[in-house]
Amino acid sequence: MDSIFVPQTEASTDSVPPTQRLDFWESRNAAELVGLRCSTFALNGLNARKRHFDLGSLSLCDIRGNEHVIERPLPMLRTHPKDSIFAGVLLQGDAFFYQSGRCIPVHQGDLIIYPTTLPYLYGFTRDMQQIQVDIPTDEFVANHRITRPTAPTKIDSALPAGRLLASALRSTMSDFIDNPLATDAPRTAERIRTLVEALLGAQDAGRPSQESAMLRLM
Repeated sequence: MDSIFVPQTEASTDSVPPTQRLDFWESRNAAELVGLRCSTFALNGLNARKRHFDLGSLSLCDIRGNEHVIERPLPMLRTHPKDSIFAGVLLQGDAFFYQSGRCIPVHQGDLIIYPTTLPYLYGFTRDMQQIQVDIPTDEFVANHRITRPTAPTKIDSALPAGRLLASALRSTMSDFIDNPLATDAPRTAERIRTLVEALLGAQDAGRPSQESAMLRLM
């Protein structure tokens, strides 16, 4: 019997004229991920590609590109509304993330979680790869007993618990992207939600034992 895969789409700037690549990338992201603006200082323009996987209750996106900046400014919250929690593991490169008055350095292996209902800026300073999960906020908050995030959260891969959580989320997402079977989608989605809940729940409770709680989850 042939394997059945989850619905997926792909986009790449490779075949797009350099002067049209930013508009193309913005359009594809607005249609499949989130409304944003994009810019780059790279001399050869934007080189980016992504694969988007629909797991039903959430989606995954494998994003690769050269140095660039994405921005979701205040006016775009009105023209392109979206209420999701994004969680991304940076597999390659270095970046900085700005939201809610916080400017956060993001290094290879780090995990950052943030809401799409607040303006943000995400800058990648060199070639990058990121795997990102998109979880609709209302259902997630209602079913998982956590509050709606109002600021970004970084899980530092240099810390033991951060390394474990980021590694668990990365391997869960990477394994599915490598073999996106429809039969595996519900289990993978639940595993991802459990990992994100563990982080946000510990943060909401303000527990000093956040690190040990994450270690128990593993």
